[in-house]
Amino acid sequence: MKSISIQTTQHVKIDYELASWADRALAYVIDAFVLIIFLWLMFAVFSDAKYLHYLITLPIFLFLHLIIEVLNNGQSWGKRVMGIKIVKLNSSTLKTSDYTIRWCFRCLDIYGSFGLLASLFVGSSKNNQRLGDMLASTVVIRLNPRQRLTLSDLLRIQTVNDYQPLYHQVTRLTEKDVLTVKNVLDDFKEHKNIVHAKLVDECTQKIMFAMGIAEHQQEKNLEFLKIVLKDYVVLTR
Repeated sequence: MKSISIQTTQHVKIDYELASWADRALAYVIDAFVLIIFLWLMFAVFSDAKYLHYLITLPIFLFLHLIIEVLNNGQSWGKRVMGIKIVKLNSSTLKTSDYTIRWCFRCLDIYGSFGLLASLFVGSSKNNQRLGDMLASTVVIRLNPRQRLTLSDLLRIQTVNDYQPLYHQVTRLTEKDVLTVKNVLDDFKEHKNIVHAKLVDECTQKIMFAMGIAEHQQEKNLEFLKIVLKDYVVLTR
């Protein structure tokens, strides 16, 4: 899985997992399916109006995808379903011109080459960019990164002998919850900055809610998450 570090306007680097070729291809298929259904409905509604349905459906076919991405902050229907999104490499706000550049080069990347050119660039470029992305300085990222660990990986963590768990409520957590905790801890260890500290706090609140507790006994949220991880391993072995 490829990732990219994007520096925010506050000079903080955040790592994002790049959308894969499969992610983007499936998003395109979903967009195409929705568009076909929409156009079919338009033809059905205006079937009795000579040539009028062409005047209505042609602009929809050409510009609807562009309009949806602009209005939806970098996500078409397919991208929303797949959990991916267009962002600028320099983390600045996407402009209409950025979307337009990407949209213009769809004719070459996707339609003109039956998707072969887009597949070639996305599969071989450093940041999984098609030509339109390169010219617009954009990338497509995953909003929900795939889990980097499996439960068996987690349970191989070494624990202290005779350790007494503090939070027996950890048994209420799902595998996904615990893997999220591990990933948040790993990310904070690698990138000790304000953004990842905020992620630690947000993760703490979600884990406490899932465990059914109102507060924890540690001075810092970071220590609480470490104990949650250790308690889970001990109680579920």
